Amino acid sequence: DPTTGEKAVKGDAVTLLVSLGKPTVPSLDGLTNPDDYNKALSERSLVGEEGETVYSDNVPQGQIASVTPSPHTMVNVNSTVTYHLSQGPAPVNVPNVHNTKADEAKQQLQQLGFNVKVENKFDDSVKGNYAIGTSPDAGSQATRGSDITLYVSTAVEIPDLAGVSEEAARDQLAKAGIRVESVTRSGDSDAVGKSANDVYITNPQAGTLIDSSQTTVTIELVNKVEVPNVIGKRLSEARTILQDAGFKVKAPSSANSNSRVIYQSPSFLSEESPETRVELRTLN
Repeated sequence: DPTTGEKAVKGDAVTLLVSLGKPTVPSLDGLTNPDDYNKALSERSLVGEEGETVYSDNVPQGQIASVTPSPHTMVNVNSTVTYHLSQGPAPVNVPNVHNTKADEAKQQLQQLGFNVKVENKFDDSVKGNYAIGTSPDAGSQATRGSDITLYVSTAVEIPDLAGVSEEAARDQLAKAGIRVESVTRSGDSDAVGKSANDVYITNPQAGTLIDSSQTTVTIELVNKVEVPNVIGKRLSEARTILQDAGFKVKAPSSANSNSRVIYQSPSFLSEESPETRVELRTLN
């Protein structure tokens, strides 16, 4: 400067412009803001151009996610560098976790990048501690890092108590958090058990899903009891067996506790109502 071919007065200064070589595409480190990046391009005699937006899990929406050519690439002066702004994370299909164990459903959603909030609610079609569904619903799209609500059922299943004693039934129901409203004797003639305290059925029935905070259970005991066989047993043992089954006992006043039973009425395996008197005869 002055340029080649121009005339200059002796003694004037001539400036030599030393080449820095070809410019390189600026790095994105600290320059993801479009205005800042365009300024960096201009300083290197390059031209910035906005291209199509792209999804990015790491770059906030509106910031530069990538450039073409890639950073540090050597290009000619006045070359165009295309930069692509981030749309934020790509949307993800919300999976169907209905009837999945709550822990497994939560883990599945977290692995997709969602922030999971668990909300408990009653559902009479889904077992307790299993997933009812989500909000947003399954099949809809949501972005990674967004909040999603997982609904978990609080339903309690009525256990099958047929044949167990009233005491054992009460214990099982209490452990399940189910309250017993009442205990009644069944009116069904087919309700036969080994003991007067045996459970025949519950209402609601076994397998029903209930809201234990709202629903109580009625226990129905058997209507009739099979008379046990006490022939050949000592009187004291026979009396205990029959009374435990719910029967009354009539024995000869002359018999002692070690007397052997040789006769009983009603006969064994017959079906009688609780509190029926069983007559015994013994061999003194």
